[in-house]
Amino acid sequence: MYDSMVAACHHYVLSAAAATANTLVLDFDIPGPIVNDRDLFWAPIHYWLMTADCIIHDIIAALSDSIHVLPDYRVISHRFMRQVASEEGK
Repeated sequence: MYDSMVAACHHYVLSAAAATANTLVLDFDIPGPIVNDRDLFWAPIHYWLMTADCIIHDIIAALSDSIHVLPDYRVISHRFMRQVASEEGK
């Protein structure tokens, strides 16, 4: 059931992102340094400020270089202006 909820969420987010230029969609709900360390959370889905700081730095890193993905997240979709312009020219 959880997998189908995640798939439905990804489908919804990707459909919204597909219609929006300059969009980067990251998924942090994956096994990795953040999710695996439960001390970074004070409730099942609520995290401490130090965790938020890590996530903010990961977002900045992903925006700066979407090729080299960090282990905290995975890139679900990236649609930047140069891609949009090349698709419109088809």
